[in-house]
Amino acid sequence: MPKKDKHVYAFYKGEDILSIGTKKELAEALEVDIKTISYYVSNAYKDRCKNIAPKNKNHIVVVDLGEE
Repeated sequence: MPKKDKHVYAFYKGEDILSIGTKKELAEALEVDIKTISYYVSNAYKDRCKNIAPKNKNHIVVVDLGEE
């Protein structure tokens, strides 16, 4: 049985917050797969975007706000 994620995340596009919720709630609200949200939270995505974020005003960032 998969572990239930009780963490809450904030989804930003640039400086605008688009949604707050669990990975599942964000995926439903933004009409993307849960794997997409998981990727945005991953270190791989953060490393890939280190040089892009300062230049791109529409950069996507998902911040872990902790447990509900």
